[in-house]
Order: sequence, then structure tokens, then C-alpha cells
Amino acid sequence: MIEILKKQWFVVLIAVILITFAVFSIWDTNKGKLKGKSVDGKDVIASVADQNIFADDIFESIKTTSANSYLYQKFQDAVANEAIETTDDIKSEAKLQQEQTEEYFKTNDPTNYKTTLQSQLEAIGYSDLGEYCLTSTKVQKLLSNYMDEHMDELFTPIYKDKNGRIVSHILIMMKDSSNPTDEEKAKVENVDKALKEGKSFADVAKEYSDDSSAETGGLIGYSDEDSNLVEAFKKKALSLKKGEVSDWVKVSSDNYQGWHKITVLETDKDAIMKYEDDADTVKNQLYQAIMTANENLDKKIVWEAAKKLDITYGSDDIKKQLMDYMEIKE
Repeated sequence: MIEILKKQWFVVLIAVILITFAVFSIWDTNKGKLKGKSVDGKDVIASVADQNIFADDIFESIKTTSANSYLYQKFQDAVANEAIETTDDIKSEAKLQQEQTEEYFKTNDPTNYKTTLQSQLEAIGYSDLGEYCLTSTKVQKLLSNYMDEHMDELFTPIYKDKNGRIVSHILIMMKDSSNPTDEEKAKVENVDKALKEGKSFADVAKEYSDDSSAETGGLIGYSDEDSNLVEAFKKKALSLKKGEVSDWVKVSSDNYQGWHKITVLETDKDAIMKYEDDADTVKNQLYQAIMTANENLDKKIVWEAAKKLDITYGSDDIKKQLMDYMEIKE
């Protein structure tokens, strides 16, 4: 999963969209079937003092929100399908996303993943995952094209505010980071010795690191204050200057135990944007950072693309409904 997040920034969003719409479908199907307290024939899902919260009110709110989401999803898909050409590269990327989305669902529900995935596809108006992934790939291309064209404008404020840099590390996994075994201590000493002898950080990471990033010389990639990293690791990584190598950072978390050696490969803004080592990973991380920092950027991009197309709306109300949901004012 880490590698999927690292290299395919859009694929998990596909799964999340599927799950979101499926939740509404399940709730709507079960409306009126809740067991428990009822008042005047209405199901009560909660009571606070003498105030009841009725299931009908919740379902109506969900229905309105989901209808707007569904409308926007179809609008976005239509714009992307019209604006982005179906090239061989697009087809290849869509196939990869299809395989990774299937793997995502299979990992979470090995027994029923096919049925679950199909029902969730149907809940948003698709019968075929391949078709859905092709459209989603075009959406991804629409977004990334825009971000590429406006990279300096979009990335500069993030870089200034969030202390952006390119980070690499060496991880020695341990059973207990506060009490390493003799074998674990030996690995730590081997890393220190190799670095002291002048071996490159990347080569030492490839030889000794227990993290999957070892194959790329320990590259974590772009990181800043918003990055989803263990706090001790992130604090140290953000404190280093370019070329500095940290002391060992001890991590004890629910996910793993271990010691990290960290270095910063780049801190210059322009160099980060043009970073060449494992360039796809870094570029995808920049996209993620930009999208995180600009909550409605995806909707703005879709709207800008839509204005260049010949779109006929069923009514002014539908157009207004879309614009309200996208928070677009013109």
C-alpha cells in the first residue's frame, strides 16, 4: 500500500470515491428498516434531552449531498472524456490503475471483493471497472496537465509556508527500538562505518536499509510540514540543511519499531520542481501537496476545462446546482 500511495497518487482516490457513493446506496436501500425507537411512525436514531433525531431527516440530508456529488462526478467525467484524448499511454495507465484498484479491494475483502467492487461501481452508474479507470485516468491527466502548466504559481506558496525538501533515509527495523538486539546494533554500526568511510548515502541505503525505499537509495521524496510521516522523523527531516545527515532517530509506533538515519537531498524550490531521480514519484508527491493545500482546486480545473467545451445544461437550475457544489462564482 505504501508503494501504491507513493507511485500512484490517484488510485486510492478512485477507491474512496467508489466507497463514498456505495455508502449512500446502502443507507438509502435500508431506509425505513432501522430497528428501535419510533415516534409518530418515524424511526429515531438518537435523542438528546427531549429532542429526537429522526432517520428521515438524516437520509434526506445524505440524499441531497450525494445527489450533488453524483451530479458533479458525472459532470467531471464528461469534461475529462471530452478534453483528454484516449492515447496508448492513457490506456496503459488506466490498465495499471484497474489492476491496483482490484488489488486494493482484494486486500481489504479477499472473499467478496468482486461482488463488493461491482456493487459499488453500479452505485455510481458504471458496470465495468476498466471503463471507470479509463475515465478516472483522464481526470488525473486533466488535473496533472493543469498543475504542470501552473507549477511555479501553485507550488511556491507551499514551498515557502511548509518548508519543502527532498528527503532520503535508512531504516533499521527492530523488535524494540529502545532495546535493540546485538544483531540490530551490528547493522546500525555497519551503516555508521560505511558512511564514515565515504560511501554514498544511497549506496548504504541500498545495502542496509530495511525499508522498501532501499531500491531507490532510500528516497522518501518530497516532504513538508503536511507530509504523513512519523512525527519524530518529520521533525528531524525538516530541521536538516541540504546535504546534512542526521543522528539516529528512534521511532516506536503502532506500525513499526526502528532507527532512521535521515538526509536532505534538496531544498531549492526550482530544483525540487525539476528533480530527476525517481522523477515520477517526486512529481506525484508535488501533485498531492498541491491538492492538499488547495481544497477545491480539482473543481476549479474541471470548470476551466468545461468552459472551453461546448456544453449544454439541461436547465439553468442544474448549472447553478453544479456551480454551488463546486463553489464557483462568475
